[in-house]
Amino acid sequence: MHFVSKTVIAICITASYEGKAHISLINLLGQEMLRNETGFIRGFNPIVLNTNGRVLENGFYHLLIRDEKGNSFLTKVIFNK
Repeated sequence: MHFVSKTVIAICITASYEGKAHISLINLLGQEMLRNETGFIRGFNPIVLNTNGRVLENGFYHLLIRDEKGNSFLTKVIFNK
């Protein structure tokens, strides 16, 4: 994951099948700061997430990626820009 700016986040997903994923960035208060739905293909998938002008404050976040099959991936993210 790479924070391009306080309003753009770039991530990469490697998938073993094609489908759709729901991506959420959640702060430690449980508030969803960003929600995005994207399609992905088998293999390497670079994805750019735009916060639509919302400035992300420095701190800890959870990144949740959930596909249409119910699989999910959760990781902690530290944003310090």
